[in-house]
Amino acid sequence: MNWIAKTLLSAVAVFFISWLLPGVSIEESYFYAILVAIVIAILNSTLKPLLVLLTLPATILSLGLFMWVINAFVILAADWFLDGFTVDNFWWALLFSALLSMINSFLHKTLLHQETRTVNVNSRRGFIASDNSSTTVSGNRIKVENGKKTIIIEKD
Repeated sequence: MNWIAKTLLSAVAVFFISWLLPGVSIEESYFYAILVAIVIAILNSTLKPLLVLLTLPATILSLGLFMWVINAFVILAADWFLDGFTVDNFWWALLFSALLSMINSFLHKTLLHQETRTVNVNSRRGFIASDNSSTTVSGNRIKVENGKKTIIIEKD
């Protein structure tokens, strides 16, 4: 479910950036923006690791700045795979990937934020990540309840 939400938010970002940048165009449908977001996600999980491995010396020598170039090549590869998504040149792809990274980061942090709480029990730390869960601490007992699971942690 989280993957679907991230893809839809990425599609919103792709649609907005293609409207914003004159060197990037997309067919005027939100469905095609979803398709572009899916192709970029697939390329980021398949092609990008291979490119990172092959260009590792350049990435190390540039202190990681070469990753911007790799991201631009991923956008150009998406342009090559999809007919309704066009990027005019490398520089537009570089700007598109930078804006996509920033907007996706902002949207995911604000709309898909998961709460993380730290609980201290007798100088032992535990991290409880929750989405709509409740935590009860009483003495040596911690109870975390979610709609599907209940976790009880007790200290002797």
